[in-house]
Amino acid sequence: MEEGQSLLINGAAGGVGTLALQLAKLKKCRVTGVDNSAKQEYMTLLGFDTVIDYLEEDFTRSGRQYDLILDTKTTHSPFEYARVLKPGGCYVTVGGFMPQVFLCLLFGKWIAWTQRRNIRVLGLKPNRGLIHFTQLIEAGKILPVIDSRYSLAEVPAAIKHFQSSKHKGKIIVSVTEATAGEP
Repeated sequence: MEEGQSLLINGAAGGVGTLALQLAKLKKCRVTGVDNSAKQEYMTLLGFDTVIDYLEEDFTRSGRQYDLILDTKTTHSPFEYARVLKPGGCYVTVGGFMPQVFLCLLFGKWIAWTQRRNIRVLGLKPNRGLIHFTQLIEAGKILPVIDSRYSLAEVPAAIKHFQSSKHKGKIIVSVTEATAGEP
């Protein structure tokens, strides 16, 4: 991500999206967030420049283009993502709907070669970049947004809450006692 670029985050109000927004704002990027209507006001308060309710608007058909797309949902085909990327732009998925993730893996190199747009699936590596994130948090430059905390015994409830897509920020599972949904 380079200073002043345009970024779209799909699944923007979750834990990955809220951290990505803050990192992008450190680089003075213009950030569009896509999530459901119940999260629109929250996303505006967080600092998204533009918010899109995916139930009302399909960002892949809006005619707008972005330098970078970060996707936690992967609900469209790689060809639809390529359509909304600027030439030389990059789409990165970090999870989501597995058949679409597979299509991104399958066609990503072909799209890069024929359209000059990068389609990538990010393989997460445990603790990669953790020191950098810790430094940013300690310096007060970013703040993890926590939706709720659960104990180990409450993991099924935490998973159910995550799957409901109603969370705003990270869902924390702790070895210490917590009350389901406690912020």
